[in-house]
Amino acid sequence: NSTPPSIIPSVQLSVMSILNVISTKSRGSSLLLQCKEIKPMTVAVLVNKETMTDSIALETLGLLKNLTYYDEESRIAFLKQKGFLLGLMGLANRHSLSIKSKQRLSAVIRNVATCAECRTMLVRQPSVVGALVSLMVLEPYDEADCKSSDFRTLRRNLMTILVSMAADSESAILLIFHGNGILLNILKRFLTDESDSIIRKKAACALRLLAHDSSTPLLIHDADLMHALSDAALLDNSQE
Repeated sequence: NSTPPSIIPSVQLSVMSILNVISTKSRGSSLLLQCKEIKPMTVAVLVNKETMTDSIALETLGLLKNLTYYDEESRIAFLKQKGFLLGLMGLANRHSLSIKSKQRLSAVIRNVATCAECRTMLVRQPSVVGALVSLMVLEPYDEADCKSSDFRTLRRNLMTILVSMAADSESAILLIFHGNGILLNILKRFLTDESDSIIRKKAACALRLLAHDSSTPLLIHDADLMHALSDAALLDNSQE
């Protein structure tokens, strides 16, 4: 209590940096997850708007990315941890957060979305899908971001998340109708205009998963979508 408030962020940064380094190996992550305080402590840092800086976000999200990568049980446990999703969505909508931090944030959600139980919980949260949309429409902040691999990785992660979510037929309907079809418009744009062939391929995969017995009647009447798919099949310079 006697510690000056101005010092607290630097202490948090040091602690989260140490934990992030430890978590980079599976053994380190396993040992950290055995500590019952690690989940609530990490989430407490995540939701603390007063001390959150981009540097702290970078280390905290790096830690979460590693802890949710190596262990499926930890994905479910973190998702059920009070404040976890709220903290992630708050950072996703934070304009001052760097592209690198948002790329790590997308990796955390990507890891969590690999679990079927977690996917169902995520897609039924409009705030989560809305945050994903805000990240998908994000443009590079400057020329350095344009040349950085972080922005490309961010979009690849987002497409991987969408592919995971679209695998479930009930979730696919929710995704199609979200925001009056904004996700379909984004996928069409990525399929047509994105320079990265991997992102275009993932967009095509997501669209394929969104098309099933109950949704096809909705999609077939979208003329722009049909043109985008035709052009991708006939004109795309990537064989994939």
